Amino acid sequence: MRPPQALKRGTISFAVVMENDVKKKPNLKIIIEKHRDGYVAYPIGMKGVVVGQGDSYDEALGDVRSAIRFHREVFGPDSVCAESV
Repeated sequence: MRPPQALKRGTISFAVVMENDVKKKPNLKIIIEKHRDGYVAYPIGMKGVVVGQGDSYDEALGDVRSAIRFHREVFGPDSVCAESV
């Protein structure tokens, strides 16, 4: 997957990805930051802390997707704040 147009802010680049899973899961905004030593990704609107990281954009996105799935399995579908989606 190719990164979307990123917003540059200092030395960190931000990209916003909209995630939508058809299985009754709401859209989530995922922020992906590019740092000198890799990428960090985190969703907006989850209760608790969910973070993914990787050496590439795709690795960070895959890692945060996995973390989101795990978070929902453990804490249930109410772990997503509806007002933030």
